[in-house]
Amino acid sequence: MQFRESGLTLEEIGIEDPRLRSPRTPDDWDGLMSLVPELQQRLKKTVNRTTGSCRVAAVKRTESGTPEGIGGVSVALLHSWLTEWEQNNEQPPAAWTPFRVSFFVKNLETIKGQTKDFEPWS
Repeated sequence: MQFRESGLTLEEIGIEDPRLRSPRTPDDWDGLMSLVPELQQRLKKTVNRTTGSCRVAAVKRTESGTPEGIGGVSVALLHSWLTEWEQNNEQPPAAWTPFRVSFFVKNLETIKGQTKDFEPWS
């Protein structure tokens, strides 16, 4: 099977054939968060290979130089989740997956600490 006009196969672009996967239930959906670490690694390899460096604007870093965030979730996304949580009377919105609720509740204090000075438009 070739992928669109590029002429690449699914194996060449690194994805599995979706027709071969077993069906998933709505509870399996994690908002694609499980893919973030792998995608970050792919991006890092691609950037290093093509340009040698990459600069991402407005990424806050810890004293050791690592990006802030939790489990690959950016401070900006954590801030939006916290805003949703607060607007919903400190309850998880109905649209949140069980995975996100669990992740958020488990890391709530850290999220509050990392997002307290976050300015989304800086």
